[in-house]
Amino acid sequence: MDACVFGDSAGGSIIIASGLTRNFQTCSGAPANFAQCRYFVSFGRTEFSKGAMNLYKFKDFDSFFDALLDTEKKICGQVRELIQANFPHLREKFGYGVPYYHQHSRVCFMYPASFPYSGQASGVALGFTRGHMLSNEQGLLDLGGRKEVAYVHLQSPGDIKEELLLEILHEAVLLDTDLHRNRRKPRS
Repeated sequence: MDACVFGDSAGGSIIIASGLTRNFQTCSGAPANFAQCRYFVSFGRTEFSKGAMNLYKFKDFDSFFDALLDTEKKICGQVRELIQANFPHLREKFGYGVPYYHQHSRVCFMYPASFPYSGQASGVALGFTRGHMLSNEQGLLDLGGRKEVAYVHLQSPGDIKEELLLEILHEAVLLDTDLHRNRRKPRS
């Protein structure tokens, strides 16, 4: 079982989180509030400093992949294979500790639920940086309260509907191409 250990600045309180950093139990009168936590240790990652949550600093897919929960590993592995097999020209770069896929600019990214600020209880969010401009004919994109970024929430590997995801990915790649082309046109 994955576990995270938190302690307050006095070192006397501990919070143990299992898998999800939002769902935790308190022990020894620990504050149930991340703003009061000073340290976060989970498999060698230190993520709390000066009372604020920092994002992971992964630089490559292997270290990112090793930090995932089992279900997240399966989902991220399948989505990555889908992207690389169908869009080999997209470059994988890391930003905010998660993999982004670039063509001319950021097209999409994967954000696991076990990471800070994920906003979901489990699985992986496949995010589209210009999701507000996509048609969403498939009905999978969720803008939530955001203005631009839309997500497809994948709770398990069975949620990966390759045809529908490929349609969204193709549209996102075409949109990125069109926006890049329009940016380069000289104004008359």
